[in-house]
Amino acid sequence: MRGRDDHGHPNTGDSRGRGAESRLGAPLATDVADYLVRRGIAFRAAHEITGRIVRDLYATGRDFSSLSAADWRRYSDQFG
Repeated sequence: MRGRDDHGHPNTGDSRGRGAESRLGAPLATDVADYLVRRGIAFRAAHEITGRIVRDLYATGRDFSSLSAADWRRYSDQFG
C-alpha cells in the first residue's frame, strides 16, 4: 500500500482491473495483510486483523471501499 486515496482509504497501489474480485475483497484482503506486515505487524497477527475486517464487511454487506480512515484505525493503529 502506498498512502491513502482521495477518501482516506489505504491505497494498495494495485488495482489492475480486478473488477468483481475487488468488490468481494479477495485479492485486496491479501494486500491489506501484506501492508500490515510491511508496517511491522507479525504475519499471523496481520492476517487475524484482516480476517476480522473481512468478516465484519461480509456480515454487513460492505466492501473495503466503504471503510473510512477511522474504520481502518479501529482495526489497527498501523492504518493511521
